[in-house]
Amino acid sequence: MKRLPESVVKVFVSDAAQGIRKEIDTNPLFDDFEKIVDFYHATDHLSNAAEAIFGKGNPEGDAWYESKRRVLLEDVDGLEKVYRSLLYFQKRYRYTKDRKAALDKEVVFFRNNRDRMEYRRFRDNGWPIGSGVIEAACKSVVKCRLCRSGMRWTRTGGQTILTLRAILKSNRWDAFWSLYKNSHFAQSTNAAA
Repeated sequence: MKRLPESVVKVFVSDAAQGIRKEIDTNPLFDDFEKIVDFYHATDHLSNAAEAIFGKGNPEGDAWYESKRRVLLEDVDGLEKVYRSLLYFQKRYRYTKDRKAALDKEVVFFRNNRDRMEYRRFRDNGWPIGSGVIEAACKSVVKCRLCRSGMRWTRTGGQTILTLRAILKSNRWDAFWSLYKNSHFAQSTNAAA
């Protein structure tokens, strides 16, 4: 298949779940991708942090959340500002055991994803910061295709169908088919020799 020009930036947007993060961090196929935490998942974590710091339904927590959400989205060093604020609250105040554990969890999330939450830079480059389109496609294309009445798939069979469908839907079928025929012909010729 035709390779993408080197000037093309490949982007991987995810919710940063541990299993997904481990896969993309250890798989060399993703070495040259910009890895981005879905902004809306990041704001869920920010909301959880606000609740841990200020308590549920606290207007001060709502104001802190809105302020930090805007900073995270718009400031060049937004993640660092949010992270420093989290550390400030983590070290300065005493919390119940549950709220401390919740805040500690969110501090770790923001620390572990620092390089994946530079939303101002991502937006300035015109890159997506949300995974909603992908999630919707998974529901409407993948689930619809694989979950029709009476269908049963192995992981390998399902992946094969989805790979072919992705090639077809991305208008790369002719390039794929040409490559497939040429490699299949070469294998047949080598086996006969």
